[in-house]
Amino acid sequence: LRLINCTGLPAQTLYSAERIHDLNDSFQHQEGDVWVDSYIKSGTTWTIGILAALWNHPAAEYSGNLQKVTRTFCPQPELPDLGWGDDGFGHSMKELNEWPTSTTQSLRCFKSHWPSRDFVSPNDSKSKFIYVMRNAQDQM
Repeated sequence: LRLINCTGLPAQTLYSAERIHDLNDSFQHQEGDVWVDSYIKSGTTWTIGILAALWNHPAAEYSGNLQKVTRTFCPQPELPDLGWGDDGFGHSMKELNEWPTSTTQSLRCFKSHWPSRDFVSPNDSKSKFIYVMRNAQDQM
């Protein structure tokens, strides 16, 4: 696993300090945004599947397909758009600010493995947070 220094934290190479700063400067939070925030491999996708079922979103039917869920229901803002379209995981800042892209989904769900202190304030009254925690020994 190769890690880089991103805003003072070790991070996967998909992340960049520029993207984190861009999120901090340009991401538009909306009333009722829901963030599913966790360490990697902690049950994030499983939690998002439950949330999709509670919201009666079609993503509940394919919640095991991480890529499809990320593209259609719960994007991960810290991943940049690499130009892969539906074959990728990232979204442009414009796509994120205009999320959701369908008229059937009124609430916005975002997934994150990045510390919220960098671009999301947990004290922000506009957003709701679901923190997924798991015993670290179970992740080894």
